[in-house]
Amino acid sequence: MPTALGRVGSSISVISAEEIERQPTESVAQLLRTVPGLTVTQSGGVGSQTLVSIRGTESQHTLVLIDGVRVNDPSTTRDEFDFSVLNTTDIERIEVLRGPQSALYGSDAIGGVINIITRKPGGSPRMSASVEGGSYGTRRVNLSGGTTTGDFSLLTTGTYFATDGFSRVGDRDKGEPDSTEKFSGSIRGAFNPGNGVKFEFGGNGYHQASEIDGGPDLDESGYEAKRDLFSGFAKVSFPTFGGQASDSINFFMANTDREYIDPTRTYDYVGRTIGVEYQKLVNLGNAGSLLGGARFENQTATGMQSDKADPNFDTSLVLYAGYLLYQLPVGDRLDLSFAGRYDGAVDQEGFTTVRATAHYALPEIGAAIRGSIGTGAKRPTAFQLGYNPDLQSETSIGGDLGIEKSLFDGRFMISATGFWNQIDHMIDWDFTLPPWGNYSNIAEVETSGVEVGATAMIIPGVLNARGTYTYLDARDMATDLQLGRRAQNSGSFSLVYTGVNKLEASVTATYVGPRFDDDANTVKLDPYTRIDLSANYRLSDTTTIYGRIENLLDTDYQDAEGYNSAGLSAYAGLKWSN
Repeated sequence: MPTALGRVGSSISVISAEEIERQPTESVAQLLRTVPGLTVTQSGGVGSQTLVSIRGTESQHTLVLIDGVRVNDPSTTRDEFDFSVLNTTDIERIEVLRGPQSALYGSDAIGGVINIITRKPGGSPRMSASVEGGSYGTRRVNLSGGTTTGDFSLLTTGTYFATDGFSRVGDRDKGEPDSTEKFSGSIRGAFNPGNGVKFEFGGNGYHQASEIDGGPDLDESGYEAKRDLFSGFAKVSFPTFGGQASDSINFFMANTDREYIDPTRTYDYVGRTIGVEYQKLVNLGNAGSLLGGARFENQTATGMQSDKADPNFDTSLVLYAGYLLYQLPVGDRLDLSFAGRYDGAVDQEGFTTVRATAHYALPEIGAAIRGSIGTGAKRPTAFQLGYNPDLQSETSIGGDLGIEKSLFDGRFMISATGFWNQIDHMIDWDFTLPPWGNYSNIAEVETSGVEVGATAMIIPGVLNARGTYTYLDARDMATDLQLGRRAQNSGSFSLVYTGVNKLEASVTATYVGPRFDDDANTVKLDPYTRIDLSANYRLSDTTTIYGRIENLLDTDYQDAEGYNSAGLSAYAGLKWSN
């Protein structure tokens, strides 16, 4: 349900369409690196596995939505989402909700939620096209078009991307290069017949084929990875109770197909989710609002190894859930919310999660205080249940408390948030179980830290700045060791210059501190700072030329031990829109 950011008790960051336009990168993960509290791990450049975790939790504790449809892959070992398949072409904005969100979103949202929202149709007929080329033999072409006829509107997009790449492991520049090719397309439509009734539908499809290597120490040809993702929805909304309430029914589905090819065999994994969700939003006037819903879905996962079925898959789960969210404004200063949800599964144990938030405005000093506390849960994956059908759901409890302050008549904004999250019954491989080990609920993890963000209008209309910083302590409760690939210190800083007519230029520096590659804390990854430049210039009302330089200092860094990242590289493009 739409809520003004200035009245929300949760910790939320939004990457707007303007920010995406300013940094014309193909990578969604690169945009997410500037969000406080997020850890991005890319194993070998464009087209390689790219995982995102929130506030030190595992990547499978990040729930990912595209237009409200869950796209976490149930055929993976941990039900995580691989961001490598996405591109930024048709994204309207990205919302990042930090902290346990299971009371509204259900399983997987222990660390938080990343909601990717694509452009909606509407308005006068429009078309756009862009072409781009650059380092590593990179080329990209994008086309989009939309129109409105009476009560019906439609928008479609299509993108082709390819790069010759570099060697993902070994000698980056002299080794065997690993290429990637991507196709993507989307469609969104809406029909408004009147009287508050609205029909909407949408679909997003992605295909990626990448050359990979056999491992962090094996730079050889003959290894490939293919990924296909499709998500879609069809929704009808209508008013009830004389306009005091709004109801919606949403049919949704997501399908992921992953294929891995090595010189001797082929692995093919398919995960699919299909279901329906009903929501009702009631306006209670001065007493706030109440949102309730019910959800039913079928989740399947299958695996094949060289045309033979993988026996370690519990191939089908029938899931259901019900939830309530009550939002209560108390005067002009205080906003409260309370949420609860039950998630069940046929032939499995269910779980209940709750959440409460508060936001208190102090307009006389240009400040606000906000906080939240909630529980989270994650059910075992189909793959894990195939090994051990007696696994329990992972559970968590976490909270945060933050303050926001405006200074110098709103020219400078700063926020600071402290957070904490404890995860119990985490599923991991237990080597003590006969005969050679098995999955079991054996791990406990605690994460805590501080997130800081600031924006400044240094010279209004000419020069703006933005910075973020995260301190993170993520530990295994049994060993008291730091969790792998989580830097204790990370941050970003950017400057945006708009002092010349029709020109916009920016510089962004991203810092990631030292961290360990493994949970045993035996392999250390060096800290790094990456600097990127970008600029765009409007040649006319319809045509813009743009360019960017990535990794300006040619920093040699790795998100995962043994896997390379791109060096100094440059890209330029031309964009037209009516």
